[in-house]
Amino acid sequence: IPCCPLGTSVNSFDQDGQWGKLADGTKCGIRNSKRKWNDRELVEETREEWNEFKNNWDEYKNDFQRISVFPGDNETELNFSWYSKTDNTLPAICWGNDETLNECTEYEGTVGEYYKVDGTKYYSNKVTVKNVERNKVYYYKRKLNGSYESRIIKFNTYQSDSFKFIFVGDPQIGGAHDRYSPVNHYESKLSVSDGTRNDAFNWIRTINSAFEMAGEPSLLLSAGDQADEETSSQRYNEEMQYSALLLPEQMQQIPMAACLGNHDNNFDTFRRHFNPPNPLLEPTQYNPKKKYLSGYNYFFKYNNVLVVVLETNHWHCADFKKIIVDGITKYPNTDWRIAMFHHDVYGNGVTHAHSDSKILIGRPCMTKLLDKYNFDLVINGHDHVYTASKFLSHKEDADNEGEYSASEVSDVNKDPKGPLYITANCSTGSKLYEYMKDDMDYVHKNVQTYTSTFGILEFFEENNGRVSLNITSYDVENHQITDGPYKIEKQKKVTVVDDVVDDNKCWSEPDYRCCSPDIPVYSTDDQGSWGIENDDWCGIIEDVKKEKENVETKNVVIEDVDISKYITDRDIYINYDDENNDRCWAKSLGYSCCRQKIPDVEYTDSKGKWGREDGDWCGIYECWSEGLGYKCCSNKYTKTVETDENGEWGIENGEFCGILRKDECWAKILGFKCCTNENIDVVSTDKNGEWGIENNKWCGIIRKDKNECWAESLGFKCCTNENTQSVLTDEYGNWGYEEDWCGIIENGSSNPTTTTTTTTTATTTTTTRTTTFTTTTTTTRTTTTTTTTTTTTTTKTPEPTICVSNWQRCGGKEYNGPTCCEDPNSVCVFISEYHSQCEPRR
Repeated sequence: IPCCPLGTSVNSFDQDGQWGKLADGTKCGIRNSKRKWNDRELVEETREEWNEFKNNWDEYKNDFQRISVFPGDNETELNFSWYSKTDNTLPAICWGNDETLNECTEYEGTVGEYYKVDGTKYYSNKVTVKNVERNKVYYYKRKLNGSYESRIIKFNTYQSDSFKFIFVGDPQIGGAHDRYSPVNHYESKLSVSDGTRNDAFNWIRTINSAFEMAGEPSLLLSAGDQADEETSSQRYNEEMQYSALLLPEQMQQIPMAACLGNHDNNFDTFRRHFNPPNPLLEPTQYNPKKKYLSGYNYFFKYNNVLVVVLETNHWHCADFKKIIVDGITKYPNTDWRIAMFHHDVYGNGVTHAHSDSKILIGRPCMTKLLDKYNFDLVINGHDHVYTASKFLSHKEDADNEGEYSASEVSDVNKDPKGPLYITANCSTGSKLYEYMKDDMDYVHKNVQTYTSTFGILEFFEENNGRVSLNITSYDVENHQITDGPYKIEKQKKVTVVDDVVDDNKCWSEPDYRCCSPDIPVYSTDDQGSWGIENDDWCGIIEDVKKEKENVETKNVVIEDVDISKYITDRDIYINYDDENNDRCWAKSLGYSCCRQKIPDVEYTDSKGKWGREDGDWCGIYECWSEGLGYKCCSNKYTKTVETDENGEWGIENGEFCGILRKDECWAKILGFKCCTNENIDVVSTDKNGEWGIENNKWCGIIRKDKNECWAESLGFKCCTNENTQSVLTDEYGNWGYEEDWCGIIENGSSNPTTTTTTTTTATTTTTTRTTTFTTTTTTTRTTTTTTTTTTTTTTKTPEPTICVSNWQRCGGKEYNGPTCCEDPNSVCVFISEYHSQCEPRR
């Protein structure tokens, strides 16, 4: 591709840079434009290391048996997982303090069902190691395919009153594919393997840099999209990318907690490679055919921190509510609560936060849930651009609109109200996107360095009975601070007593080890009190137990975990009140409509889309006429030709269609208000309708003005002469001709002078569903309508095209709207794979 001559206007841009067009229409590259991804081939400082890595890549990429380490239920446990090629022996971890492992404790696990990758069977193995103490040096090795490996791995643990977590945004390894790079002389785009290789090297750089900066990190948090592959047929690609994720040596020396992103959601690779603790076993969305959970909500405790990981590919607030209550019930007195999930509800990215309707609909639940249960920090990803929010609390007088109160962020924040939301940038730099330039009142800071970044959380116990958390983000290559540090300080709940037992006081050794302080007395003899821990007897040290009990009773906060006091059905479910009940099309078929605001589609038939709730089928509300066997009209200006007890009917493409009420607040059922200004700019469009922003909050747009130009949405102007005669009538309205086709506004047009008669018949017969749920309802609708039109010598037929205005979305993944710009001097400009927008030609 040639470079453009100087002065060439920008026609589009993508991750590689800006593009123009030559006089013959050929694509050319704009000189000196900035690429928006991390191409390792351009970095001279790591040239030698990079070249060596490229030579070894074919060996690295096909090792699918790498080990992963997850946190266990608490800091005394570790959950291991890996693939094997056999299932004839149980997997095991040999764990101990001897670096030779001549003496070790063997923990056996389970081996699961296999699936094939590139023709080879791989089985999923899971093992949990227990009794992991603080401030210790351990060693371990695994039993793979029936034999222990010779390689011994060192594993350090650190103190419990001062410790660090690393956090990263989307690694999205493999996202650099289809880019131009000097690695292949710009002759072709990078393949999936080459893109994965680039990101794998950058991931190693990120992990090395984060470990170097943190010094002694205890935990790694990843906000989702570990891999890039999202095509359901390309399992090999995703396995290659997971292999790259687990490639760095440090990944076997630290527990990593990850959440499921939208890119690693199509396969069950996540659950096969990872071993999450305390997963929600009965989520709303369960696939009984494939026998696996579609995603993971889980929790764990690490020292004085409760971490709750939520699975937001399925926005089921009922699931979020349950897993949060489970975590708080089990660990009510941790000083800190951190939530992590992939989709950024308070990010400021152009690509997702301001265009994904699921995020908008899920925000009210999240806002209330995380505030009322006193979460301190929320970590997200998804938008590939960094945003730090203000402290956001739910408004007490809000009417389920997700309204929030924003408190400013300072360097030191004592007892802030509401959590801080951090949207982390892409940690490998495989894809780097833009943030919205408009000011949102919930945003504290936006940062896009176009480099790889990571963050560190530092937990401290102060000397004044308080605890503190420092949050800082860094550049991978130079350790420059990209945001922070922010310090959050609060009152300590419980004085942590280290679970490590003083060997000098352990009276039950050498025959039995002593119990951890929380173990209850099971029996007592002349030697002392005994408990049971890990299926074995242990001696209870009474003075240590009493000391711990005495300390804890001073500051324990007994928290009410009756979440119904804070989160009600109205926060979670659609409110089918008297106004909306008639919109439930499934009611006439003997079923309820799904109450979840974002239900999962389990089945689709001629009636509509179906989900499942409480073990039964439910209709998914999108269109009231679907239950009667008809689609809803796709054009909001379709004229009403008939009205019955069900609603208003129009005709499109010779078929009846249900007309959605134009003047009702359609957004109300989704938990939002409608805009008070009907002329407000459209910020986003989805299947529900047009969205605007009023007072920094999303609102549904209703167009009420009957005199507005209905033809504009079809790519035409309205007639300017009120005496223009109608020469054609279709389902959209009356058309005139003024140098081109124009729409006639009904109350401003004259009657046509000559007429011919056209008859249109629409007949539809519904049939019963042939699934496990049945109905006997059959609806037949036969209607003849007569439309009067004028005869004209004009032979052109309108070809309406809906176009969008400048700066509005016109393309990208998950977008189904118009792709043309209404301004002839504008073009649809590529911003990212998820977002294109109309911009004036430059």
